[in-house]
Amino acid sequence: MNKKLIVIMFNELDFKLLEKYCSILPGKFKNFEALFRLPTRQTGNHYVKNNEIEPWIVWPSFFNGKSYKKHKIFRLNEFFLSKYKNISEILESQNIKVGSIGAMNIPNRLVNPDYFISDMWITTKPDKNHLIHSIQKALTQGVKNNESLKLSLSSIFYILVGLLISLRVRNIFTFMSLGIQSIKDRYIRALWLDYYINNLHYYLFNKNKTNFSTVFFNAGAHIQHHKYNNSIIYKKYRDTNSKDYFLKILKVYDKILGDYIHNKSFEFIVLNGLMQKQESKGVHYYRLNDPDIFFDLLGIDSSEIHLRMSKDMTLHFDSTRKVKVALSALRSVKINNENVFGDFAVFKNKIYLSITFNKEIKNKNKVKINNLNLEALSLFNLIAIKNGSHISSGTAYFSQRFSLLLPKRKIIITEFFNLIIKFFKM
Repeated sequence: MNKKLIVIMFNELDFKLLEKYCSILPGKFKNFEALFRLPTRQTGNHYVKNNEIEPWIVWPSFFNGKSYKKHKIFRLNEFFLSKYKNISEILESQNIKVGSIGAMNIPNRLVNPDYFISDMWITTKPDKNHLIHSIQKALTQGVKNNESLKLSLSSIFYILVGLLISLRVRNIFTFMSLGIQSIKDRYIRALWLDYYINNLHYYLFNKNKTNFSTVFFNAGAHIQHHKYNNSIIYKKYRDTNSKDYFLKILKVYDKILGDYIHNKSFEFIVLNGLMQKQESKGVHYYRLNDPDIFFDLLGIDSSEIHLRMSKDMTLHFDSTRKVKVALSALRSVKINNENVFGDFAVFKNKIYLSITFNKEIKNKNKVKINNLNLEALSLFNLIAIKNGSHISSGTAYFSQRFSLLLPKRKIIITEFFNLIIKFFKM
């Protein structure tokens, strides 16, 4: 098998906004300028409800070719709900060499991948290679502790090993520059991680002579959610005292693109899966200050509390009776007569839920818990005011040869499955 294809996933990245930067700064980001000249299609999703326009729902649709209504994967780590095989599994069964780094909410069910580093927020079978597995564990700890930057000595060691085996001389300065900035800036830390992931992917892809590989970058989505209104393009809402991170995104991602779009030894797809739109007022995201104390006050007898990405959590119980009691209690929690919790799902004595209250909690706001009226701000911690929210449309760019397979219309995200399978049959 001589055919090679790389899928480069810039999660939720606003390509239209970046194109405006390139137009006002011509010649500065040459790889993006080259990307914007390639064959392109708008992409769409099957979703109609806002709470279904999430990357952990959209990307499984890309990989397994099924809409949410069929694959049923609603949250991170719920991939076990889907019975469908993903693209990599299908191709591997056809003796095509596959690899993957970071694909969101995609488990490792492969028999013998060239390499597999999972999404840092899910639990799945580790790569058979001890070094790759150890790098995965180290990166996962780093992502989950991005705020505090707490890493074990073992994690530091394996991250450095991954850096050294994949380091190219021309990338040393960028790593050093991003590393220094990362000490005090969590958004630059996210960009450093994406740059690290790319170098590791580029090394593993070439070393193993992989035929089909996917690589996932999330810093752009993370930064957009928090810093959309800092863009110089959005002057109406711009905070002139804040940094415009889009120039940072462009600088790092332009270097990443340079590894792929001028290389004629493989075909590629570059896409965002879904996009964000600007929210001028901002959407508030909260977490519980102390989940154990909060659920004790509610009278919820949970055997385990598992906090997940952002505002999501899972409560474990040892009986269906306790699940019913807990659901009733959770649905009673309100601030200003609005429900605090929502997006409930029950599976095997587990309650999956989210903090869906997304408005500003003020000093005078109360939470009624049983017979108590408590200060809301003493129980809930503001983790972010997001000024970028999800929309279901996206954009994809294609290498010239792969573009011959494309329809002349918008591509639904589930259609990529068959397009990729068809490419390897050509």
